[in-house]
Amino acid sequence: MEREKYKKDIDRSQQMINEMTAKHNSEMESLQRAIQRQEEVIAEQKRQFEEENRRYQAQLQDMHGQMDLAQRNMDEMSKNNQATLAEIRASKEAYQRLQQSYEDLKNRPPRVEYVYGDDGGGCIIL
Repeated sequence: MEREKYKKDIDRSQQMINEMTAKHNSEMESLQRAIQRQEEVIAEQKRQFEEENRRYQAQLQDMHGQMDLAQRNMDEMSKNNQATLAEIRASKEAYQRLQQSYEDLKNRPPRVEYVYGDDGGGCIIL
């Protein structure tokens, strides 16, 4: 009897160990699946990040090209603007000189010269 009691105790202990082992194995498999899903999620996020990063780099490079073109255009326009301003200043100066010459002529009394030639005389107003 004593022996059967020990055998039942051993069988119960073995059954508990088997149940605990089965539960442990089930939990380990569940954790392995969760880890695998997490790794898949991380891999997908990494792929998406790399794709977004490639698009961002392409946009950045495109924007740099557009900025360079805009800068060249602005430099050319500034150069043209400076040339136009120089022409405007020269035109204003020429206009002012012409205006001054006109005023000088307008305010000066006329000069008359008499010219005598073979056929008689004449006068020239200067």
